[in-house]
Amino acid sequence: RWFGFLLMIILMFGNEALYDFTNRWLAVWSGKDENEQRSSFYAYIYLGGVLCTFIVTLIRAAYIIYIMLCGSTYFHNQMLKGILYTSLRFFEKNPSGRILNRASKDQQVVDESLPLALIDTMQYLLQTLGSIIIIGMANPWVLLILIPLAPAVLWLRRFYMRSSRQLKRLESVTRSPIYTLFATSLDGLTSIRAFQVQNDFLEKFIERIDANSRASFILAATSHWFGLRLDFMVSLLTLATCILSVALRHQITPSIAALSISYCITLTGLFQWAVRQSAEAENFMTSAERIHEYGQLISESQENTIDNNVLIQPDNDWPSRGIIEFKDYTFRYRPELDPVLKNLNLRIESKEKIGIIGRTGMIPSF
Repeated sequence: RWFGFLLMIILMFGNEALYDFTNRWLAVWSGKDENEQRSSFYAYIYLGGVLCTFIVTLIRAAYIIYIMLCGSTYFHNQMLKGILYTSLRFFEKNPSGRILNRASKDQQVVDESLPLALIDTMQYLLQTLGSIIIIGMANPWVLLILIPLAPAVLWLRRFYMRSSRQLKRLESVTRSPIYTLFATSLDGLTSIRAFQVQNDFLEKFIERIDANSRASFILAATSHWFGLRLDFMVSLLTLATCILSVALRHQITPSIAALSISYCITLTGLFQWAVRQSAEAENFMTSAERIHEYGQLISESQENTIDNNVLIQPDNDWPSRGIIEFKDYTFRYRPELDPVLKNLNLRIESKEKIGIIGRTGMIPSF
């Protein structure tokens, strides 16, 4: 696993280094006099850099897709195995909507959104680093503004994550009741139509969808709030680059100044998107956490092994007679719940017919 991660980082570093080299070489080429610009040496080097960048980009993209597929398949198989082999007690505790939510939306996030956010974060951070290096080589004085700018960005990201992480979890939690109501409505569709309560169920659907939409809207609003302030901070770097390029116009060539300004303008979108995607990736990890929780469910065979250590084992010839007798019998559905049967004393003789009236969760009558 670590080898695959390191290989992906190496491919990303190589791709960014080749990309920055071609741009830097183009700036050097354009800064030469007219006779040197006509030399084929510069053209061949530039063409070789472009071809190498193209090849490394293809290899990197194919490998990233392979890594994404392996990761999402692992999470899916672990969750499926946990759900299929767990005991029925799990399905009594968790409504169908909660299970469907994790098997559909959360799995979609792990399949698509989370890997893309992680890849974008690493890719754009590397591009940001390359842009800063190019800008620093052209005008080292610009790097001074990074001293107060970097801590400010980190503080802003931490401030944003305090709210967005909880909003993302709230958005996931409010989505489960929608699936639950949909599943129960399908099961009781005939009863709903027989009693003509379609409007009541429609109102319930609208209420639950509105609750989920409120969380989604606030989450999107906080993301735009964060992006706006990031754009403002990076614009300060662009302003400083332009001012210093004019102030030091006698010390740097026009081609290098133009390269640094173009990189700085590009940096505005790159850095903002990289920081936003890093925050989104951290938010999407809640879906991976929820799927991993289902992947760690205790299987029914393991529960039986644990229960066999505390349950009374009957004789091998049991039952020898058709008689069932309860003496001071107390029963609860799960260890953390209250007893539903308390001190029950009952004897059922052989061939005796017994009727039980009641529903789940209530004390039945015999």
